[in-house]
Amino acid sequence: MGELGDSIVFTKRYAHADSGWDGIRLLNVDDASRMEYCVAEGARKSYSSYFPYSRGGGVYISGCSPAFARCSIRNNRTQLGEYVEGGGLAVIGGSPNLIQCEITGNSSGTNWAGSVYCGNGSAARFEQCLISQNSCGGVRVEGSGRPVFVQCQILDNSGELAGIYLSEDSGAVFQDCIIAGNSGYHYGGVAAHSSSARLERCLISRNVGRIPGFYCTGGSPRLIQCTVVGNRSTQFAYGTILLSQTLAEINSCIIERDENGAAIVFSHSSTAQVIYSDFCGLPGSMFGSEAGGPPGIGIVALTNANGDSCDAYYNIFLDPQFVDTAAGDYHLTAGSPCIDAGDPALDPDPDGTVADMGAFYYHQLAAGEERTAVRH
Repeated sequence: MGELGDSIVFTKRYAHADSGWDGIRLLNVDDASRMEYCVAEGARKSYSSYFPYSRGGGVYISGCSPAFARCSIRNNRTQLGEYVEGGGLAVIGGSPNLIQCEITGNSSGTNWAGSVYCGNGSAARFEQCLISQNSCGGVRVEGSGRPVFVQCQILDNSGELAGIYLSEDSGAVFQDCIIAGNSGYHYGGVAAHSSSARLERCLISRNVGRIPGFYCTGGSPRLIQCTVVGNRSTQFAYGTILLSQTLAEINSCIIERDENGAAIVFSHSSTAQVIYSDFCGLPGSMFGSEAGGPPGIGIVALTNANGDSCDAYYNIFLDPQFVDTAAGDYHLTAGSPCIDAGDPALDPDPDGTVADMGAFYYHQLAAGEERTAVRH
């Protein structure tokens, strides 16, 4: 273990060497193993006939649950070949814990590998980690992986699948995370294929791709109290969100359409649940349909508990009244129609009131309580 201001650095022997080294490999080590204030950098992991070892450019963890705290996994690479996922980190099975770690500047011979890869049932836990500026995408989860990401930032990654890619029955959980500024050819923010992933109180913002916000095909993922704003589609009519043949649930979210398409496009997804959410943004159709969405969605038919007009699913179509959109502050102001307009079946907000829509609840003052500034 290193210490603050004196990290232990694992790096290639010669700064000018192109080949690098093979990175850190932890196979079935004692679960009490711990690395703190360590750096893994400059590794260049090549494909080998023993395929698991070609994953994880900087760090490879298999079948064990070590802990990493305040470590940096940076500027590593997996080369061309098969099984090259995890330009920075690959976790195969096990339940390692990573706390306040930075995984940045990693790459791969393929731009879909993900800088962080979790597979084979891995239940890794990431808390307050930064996954940023990787050219092979941010996070990739497959093979029934069940990692949990809490208060993590997945920012400014690029690649074919830029922010988060979930497949093969993955059940990843993202809580209070920021997924922003990612740019991909196909998907910008989050893509889920046959996944049961859950995103709670996450901000999905400023991502760019053919489907920039959230793409889902198959499976039953859930977006609960998320804010999906400021994303940009590179292909007309694809929409900020595309739901295809899925049982997805979008509940108590704030979703903004962009200039190139609807807020949500449905394809054979009449049983998807889109409830208690606010749809806002540029004038135009909020919903598109290739072959069926929930019947009656978007047609104003009721009023909600706040007295605002809504459709049969308690979705509203009003300006959410953010604090400062230009500055990226998506907290709600006191007059927001999203306050207390979320699903009453969800857990109450921390102030004890009915759930608000969006990632950042508005704290309603009790008698005698003074307001303090809060920024995410």
